[in-house]
Amino acid sequence: MIKEYAEWRESNGQPYLEVVAQDPFTAGLLQGKCLVDQIRHMKHYVLHFIIRYAAKRQSYKKFRELARKGYEKFFPSRYIEEMNGVAEGARVVDYDDILVQNCFSDIIYGHLIPDNPENPLLRKFDLGCTAFGIINTQTSDNIPKTLIGQNFDYPGYFRRALSFVHLKSPDKPEVFALRLGGMLCLAAGRNSCGIALTVNAVKARVQADLTMPVTAKARLCLETANSAEMCYKIIFDLPIGGSCNFLLADNTEIIATEVLSKHSVKQNATTTIVKSNTYVTEQLQQYLTRPNYSKQRQFYATGRLDQMYENKGGMLNDDDLLELLRDQPIICRKKRLQPKTIAFITRQYFGTGNPVDNPIGRVPF
Repeated sequence: MIKEYAEWRESNGQPYLEVVAQDPFTAGLLQGKCLVDQIRHMKHYVLHFIIRYAAKRQSYKKFRELARKGYEKFFPSRYIEEMNGVAEGARVVDYDDILVQNCFSDIIYGHLIPDNPENPLLRKFDLGCTAFGIINTQTSDNIPKTLIGQNFDYPGYFRRALSFVHLKSPDKPEVFALRLGGMLCLAAGRNSCGIALTVNAVKARVQADLTMPVTAKARLCLETANSAEMCYKIIFDLPIGGSCNFLLADNTEIIATEVLSKHSVKQNATTTIVKSNTYVTEQLQQYLTRPNYSKQRQFYATGRLDQMYENKGGMLNDDDLLELLRDQPIICRKKRLQPKTIAFITRQYFGTGNPVDNPIGRVPF
């Protein structure tokens, strides 16, 4: 029998929650008890979002109904157990609140935005993450074959709902990932076997199918995949619930995807790759609600990475990646009243806040 516990730990001043549990319900219960504030804040932000951006067409009750009737059946049973545990541990919410949090991005980017592409308020709701992938030409002790990392840009008030969680479960790799409230996992994390993920939301006009939410797909990848290709198969075994971009990495390969409902453009990286909140594939441009949005950041970040890669002979490390993530004001964003960098992660490093003004934590494996 292993000792089950949840404890807050620190790495260079950056907090993360370490959870050890033998079964899904206990894992959820322990997380719920320790993430009460984050879960409560996330519920508040979901309510705020509905009032601010969707009050004429939606209500929190409708969000709960859609999550229960539309999405719940796609969750693996063990994640249903874990979400029940989270709700019981937190006590400030119920199971349906946790379910809504896990379906939130799919509802927004798979249904609400595609149904209302010209809504002026929804057009102002922007997320802005910049993700980098690197295949090194040579390796050494501090230069791995693959590097992957991203800044996580949201409206600043979401920071109080953020946490990094290090989850240890029997017969599964250790998982270290970013969370919002009671989410199972954001697709911004890595595991102890070298699998790593990044995600960028994209505003598109095509409504998505009801399917397994990205929070569950990301967690499945980190718990069960042993290669980037297996991550790809897990994610695309069912339709995607919203428009987005993924970077999927193992120790030797990086797969980049641009995703639009049932369609995806797949690219195996050979040197460098950058993903932001837009598509670069020509045939997907017509589906963007704002074709010019994020293009400057996309091209600027690509140029910065390619120049660094060339200058260093195709041999970069996580410190180089941090330098890119710190690049102000286009990649690392700090303006008030706009999406700003509120978290960052690479294979080695992580932190809440931006990587310029905050300490740099080290991933615990």
